[in-house]
Amino acid sequence: MCKAMCFLSYSRACYDCEIPEVTLYRPENLCSDQVQWASCKDENATERRDACKRNCKPACLKLKYHFSTVKIDRKESSGLYHNSCLCERH
Repeated sequence: MCKAMCFLSYSRACYDCEIPEVTLYRPENLCSDQVQWASCKDENATERRDACKRNCKPACLKLKYHFSTVKIDRKESSGLYHNSCLCERH
């Protein structure tokens, strides 16, 4: 979960939206298929993500997360997350 949260912070910094690896914090912030993945707007985001991942502690595996499942139907045909069920943290 810790590494997924690091990646979520990275996608917010780069693209102003969320690219979920495991969880999605806010479904309304899901990145559209139109996002240009190669062009991160924050030049330091990769360094911060890597530092964040290095600092993940094994103890964070013991945390309990409350979540609800939300089904999101995407209209874009090529959607990587088309008809995905994503978790929203509370």
